[in-house]
Amino acid sequence: MEEKTGFVAVLTSNPALGAIIGMVLDCEERLNVQTFSQVERLRCHMRIAPVDMVICDHHVEHRTGTQICIELRRERPNRRFAFLLLADQVDSALKQACRFAGIDEVVVKPMSPLFIRERVISRLEKQSREPFVLPDIPPILPAAGVNNVISLHGQGENGGHPA
Repeated sequence: MEEKTGFVAVLTSNPALGAIIGMVLDCEERLNVQTFSQVERLRCHMRIAPVDMVICDHHVEHRTGTQICIELRRERPNRRFAFLLLADQVDSALKQACRFAGIDEVVVKPMSPLFIRERVISRLEKQSREPFVLPDIPPILPAAGVNNVISLHGQGENGGHPA
């Protein structure tokens, strides 16, 4: 049995969505997964335990995922964690907000939970090789991403296609 190497927090406004994503991720032996339905519970957990990745709905408790990401990064400036946002649609304002917040990826809903698992594993493997650094904000380009992944930081995992 492999040692658990990554902790993933799933924060959703819909408990069923959180449970499905959590269940699919929990099948991966290397991951510890916990679902949250309240931002404050995630915050409390992050105070006492390391989190490698946060998967968050775009709207949770009257806040946007970008606001939540900014709050979590400000509270834990010395901890490195990836942030994956689940959104119904992506426009230029959301792209700009995601860049500002330091969100690593946006996945467009509806999506397959297996696709989320693939993105989580890919991101955690990439994260283990290189430290997270807030990027300079590049100009907004109008083209859409590939495979429901919107690249926010130039050339990314979508085959080198700019966002």
